Amino acid sequence: MFFTESQFSHADNTSKLGFAVLNWHLARWGYALNDGKWPTPTILDMGFRVIPRREFLKVLAETAGEGGRSGRWCVEAGPKEAADWNPKESAAAYQAAAR
Repeated sequence: MFFTESQFSHADNTSKLGFAVLNWHLARWGYALNDGKWPTPTILDMGFRVIPRREFLKVLAETAGEGGRSGRWCVEAGPKEAADWNPKESAAAYQAAAR
C-alpha cells in the first residue's frame, strides 16, 4: 500500500502527470492501493474511487506483510507509456487475484 500525502507543482497539470506516472509504477510493482487521502476532482477523474473503511482495512490486512518495492526506485515509464494505463483495469486485476 502506498500513501500519497501531497501533490503540488509549479506548472499547470504537472502534478496530475506525476500522479499518473507514479500510479502506473505502483500498479506494475504490485501495490494494492494508493491512499490519496481525499477524493479530489483530479483523483476521481482519473478513475480512482472512495472505498468503505471496512474494505480498506481488509485490503490493508491482506497486503501489509507483502513488503513492497525495496531498494532504489527507478523510472520504468514516462508519460507516454503511462497515458494508456487504466486504474480500473488494475483494480479489477487485483480483485480477481484476491478471489
